[in-house]
Order: sequence, then C-alpha cells, then structure tokens
Amino acid sequence: MRPSAAIALSVLLLAGCTAAPSPPAPPTAADVRAYNQRMLDLTYANLGLENATSKLESADGVDPTNAALSDCMGDAGVSNFSWGWSSDDGYRLYAGGSDPTLPLADRVAFYRCLAEHPADLLSTGDYLSDAERDYLRDYWANWVTPCIVTSGYELNDDPVFAAASLSPYNRVVLSESEASETGPSGLPIVLATLEHRCGPPFGVIDRLAQRLL
Repeated sequence: MRPSAAIALSVLLLAGCTAAPSPPAPPTAADVRAYNQRMLDLTYANLGLENATSKLESADGVDPTNAALSDCMGDAGVSNFSWGWSSDDGYRLYAGGSDPTLPLADRVAFYRCLAEHPADLLSTGDYLSDAERDYLRDYWANWVTPCIVTSGYELNDDPVFAAASLSPYNRVVLSESEASETGPSGLPIVLATLEHRCGPPFGVIDRLAQRLL
C-alpha cells in the first residue's frame, strides 16, 4: 500500500537520489542550420516541386515567431493557407477552404519563403540533437523512473497513455486528493516534491522535455 501523502513527503525530503549527469551542450547554430536545410529538402519533395523549381539553400535561422515567413507569403499574394511540420517529412502546406491543395505557384512561393526565413529553432527550443534526445530518454528511464517507484508511487503503463506521455512525471498515478492538492504553480504538491527529489526541476531541461517527439 502506498504511504500516506504526509509520510511520503517526509520520506522524499529525507531520502535522496543520486544526482543525474548534466545534460549535453545544446546544439550549435551550425547544427540548426543543417537541420533547417534537411527540413527544406524534405519540404521540396513533399510539396512536389521537383519539376517546378531548383533546390535552394536555407538561410540562417532568423524567424523565431514565423512572422517573417507569413509576411513573405503575404507579399507573394498567398494568404488562405496553413502549415505543419515534423522531423520526419519537413513542412506540409494546407490550403484554406474546401480545396486541400494549394496551386503550384503558391507551393513554390512557400518553399522560397521558407528558404529565406527558416524557423529559428535554436532560440525557440524546437530542435534537439541526437545527444540531447538520448540523454533525455536515459534520464527518464534510468534516473527518474526508478526514483519515483522507490518512493512508493506507481506509473501508468497503459501503452497508449505511455506513448502520449513520455515523461514519467506525467504518468505518476495519483489519488483524487493528491491530484487536487496543488502548490502555487498549479502542480500537485506530490509531483512537485517528486520532481525536486528525483531530478532537476522541469525548467532545467525544459527545452528538452517539451520537444522530445
């Protein structure tokens, strides 16, 4: 049986887990530019531009808010559209209204605007190096998870839930009362205490934890 919340919190404060290793250095501007080029090349393919225009080189990341990209599209006369992206296939472009496909000229305009105004992934935290991904998975699996379990808490191991919530902190099974007892930040007090004991606060690896796919 799980210890009461009061006992559990006392145990957490008195016992300590070995500190996890420090995260690797963040990616460099060169890393991000290489990644942006890969996204641009994938976008070229999935927009079907092979026979429409030549491939372009990506500029340095200069658009942390996507405002410049939107303005560029507006200057090209394209306004009724949206986009999405993934690390596997680059950007995809969607037309507004009932027609899901933008005209070829609009797709070419998007590709050119994207080359001129790539996302500034380094400053927004949307890019993770392989070393950072490996670190975060190892950190969660080999440091945080055992610490949570030895503290007397269970994790939701439902495959669907586990796939959607990679962080073990998001998978801690709380009672109704534990979930309702929150601190000033809105985080349940039990989770805040576990976070304090079992690893750096989310803010320390926030850029990694939020962006792992």
